[in-house]
Amino acid sequence: MYSPHGKRFVDGVNISSLINNLILDLEFKNKRLVYIDDANFFDNKNFSPFERTPDGNVFKPFSKYTISKLGDLKEKYDLIFASFPFASRGSDEKDMCLSSLDFLEKDGIGVYLMPSFLRTFQSAQGQKFKSEVSSKGYRFLAIINLPDGFLNPYSGMKCMLVFITSKSDINQTFFAKSSLIDNEVDSQFQSFGIANLYDIETQKRLKSHSMASDGSLTSEILQELSEFLEPKDLLSYGFNENISNFNGFESYEVRKEIEKLDSDYGGYKYLDLDEIAIVKATKSIFDLYDNAFYIPAIGKTDVIDSTPDEYSKKKAQNYFQIIVNDHRVLKDYLLVFFNSELGQQTIKLEFSKYEGATIKRLRMKDVKSIKIPIPNLGIQEEIVETSKKIKKLKELLNEIDQITSIRPISSTDQLSKLNQIYESSIELSDAEKTHIDIKKGESASREFKQTFSLDIKKKTKEDYIIFSSMKTIAGFLNTWGGTLYIGVADNGNIEGLEVEIGKNKLWKSEDKFVLGVKDVFKNKIGLKNNNFVEFKSLRISDKFVLKVICSKSDNDVFLDGKYYVRVGPSTEELSGPDMAVHIKQKSQ
Repeated sequence: MYSPHGKRFVDGVNISSLINNLILDLEFKNKRLVYIDDANFFDNKNFSPFERTPDGNVFKPFSKYTISKLGDLKEKYDLIFASFPFASRGSDEKDMCLSSLDFLEKDGIGVYLMPSFLRTFQSAQGQKFKSEVSSKGYRFLAIINLPDGFLNPYSGMKCMLVFITSKSDINQTFFAKSSLIDNEVDSQFQSFGIANLYDIETQKRLKSHSMASDGSLTSEILQELSEFLEPKDLLSYGFNENISNFNGFESYEVRKEIEKLDSDYGGYKYLDLDEIAIVKATKSIFDLYDNAFYIPAIGKTDVIDSTPDEYSKKKAQNYFQIIVNDHRVLKDYLLVFFNSELGQQTIKLEFSKYEGATIKRLRMKDVKSIKIPIPNLGIQEEIVETSKKIKKLKELLNEIDQITSIRPISSTDQLSKLNQIYESSIELSDAEKTHIDIKKGESASREFKQTFSLDIKKKTKEDYIIFSSMKTIAGFLNTWGGTLYIGVADNGNIEGLEVEIGKNKLWKSEDKFVLGVKDVFKNKIGLKNNNFVEFKSLRISDKFVLKVICSKSDNDVFLDGKYYVRVGPSTEELSGPDMAVHIKQKSQ
């Protein structure tokens, strides 16, 4: 952004858009506003933190506000926006922020342009800053991470907006990440999140409509959206968290990515790396050990088997040497794990602690505390063997690719190998296909039940649990069909039915369990619907699951005299005119 005289300034549209939306949401337009500018980042002739300038229009502020230096303040204000120089001699931005809080009215809001989360909150000075803000009786209302390069042309330093208030009933902080794209949309979501946390009356006013008059969505809609959004997208809309539990925006994204991974490691015991290995660092060269591998301290996250030394391109001082010294774990298994998607995300999580640093470098304590899932040695050997086969297969495919690219017709042996690989790869088992389907989550045609008859908390057989499965089946039959998975938790975790099948349990065997489910179906829904339902027993990840595949029934299905249909990912009862209309449409 340039001034008329050619001087470059920071483009503050992300700031003005967000604060303007917040002024509207909190009805702060007639409050006392002050813009404290000690940094000169912005062109104040064409910028106001309290309103966004329409594109192509001459800047004409409509909000009444004061522009001041911190040292010139004499009165108190309801809303402060402050831009302080970072790391200036004498007082730094944190000291100036603390001083400005003395000019904030009770329940007012201070908005501060601050450096990265690491520098502002996680350094030793940052921890002190958090403590001093709290001791003055203030709370961190919101933290909005600004886009990379926001401070260009002054600095490439990461920065964020920190919202502080004296309202004592605020126990959490709203976190969000602003982007260069769809900034106005982001601002509306983020303003809603901040206003919703700030004021109970504002919550009631905004929640009274599915969408506020300014376009802000309610928290119920945000909750629904969160199930479908990637972590980076969810950050644009924001969430509430205790600031003491938040380790930075990059860390949040990596953690969410790890949670989304469909991993078989969840059932194994996790150990810290230093419980099963010795971790070493060097400034020169490493001693050689057969049982060692190397985790990078900077740069990429690839874990290597060969020793970095003076003859290789990789410098030893940029790696940690991991010497496996525990009989419970194989070195090759650890290599496979760390180079898997889960292992790579685990290392990225450690690097994310240094978000905002000029060079991200892991410390010894970071590497020692990495948690590793440890299956038994037999399973470790299977994982290593599978990895070797995949590597061999990739090499073979690469060889076939190179040969056929030169001789696409005459290389018959290679084409024969390729056909064999292709044919075997597309033959997925029912269990594999089912696992893929379950990973898609619940929907209008897919539902999960953890048990058929057992109340997990009470450890007793309960009729309402059985009724829940039958209601879902009836809903599928009355609508467009669907699949019920029994033995799968609501979040998609495959729990299996072993909890209610076995000696001294509700069902003595898997066969008796399936017969029991079929009997309940016949008694509750009726034999005339038998042709529209298929019951399939499967073992997925060595856990027993019952798959109930339902087609749309030619009959009108009633359960205990009530008529159920699928509405989105839930089953609802229809009665009266609604039921009559649905039955008529279904028969057409």
